Amino acid sequence: MTRRLYHFWIALFLFSCTAEEPTRSDTNLIQNLTSSIWEISFFIVDGTDQSSDFEGVSFVFLESGQVEAFRGTQLLAQGNWSTGINSGRVEFELSFASNPTFEQLSANWFQEAIISNRIIFRKDQTNSEDILTFEK
Repeated sequence: MTRRLYHFWIALFLFSCTAEEPTRSDTNLIQNLTSSIWEISFFIVDGTDQSSDFEGVSFVFLESGQVEAFRGTQLLAQGNWSTGINSGRVEFELSFASNPTFEQLSANWFQEAIISNRIIFRKDQTNSEDILTFEK
């Protein structure tokens, strides 16, 4: 009986100590971005609506970390994107160079919400007036 109890405790210890793979909370963002074509539905910079600058522009986020912006079949701009966790928050870094219109999107954004067909980001601080919203 003592031997069985001993084996039971060892087995319990071994199974309870298995390391679980930590889940990244940015995985949901990555899967959403790379699974569809997105458009900017709302873009506010310093309290000013800049959404019309991107009317009719589609964004494709590739798994390689590249982002492409199109109007119809015309490639307008290329850039890079990445995600990560910063202070427990999901961070989205977007970078466009050599195109002034798209450079205004370049920033470190924090994910506010993913709602059905919409992803909402806010720049740097939670009280910032800079908001970027992508929709499918």
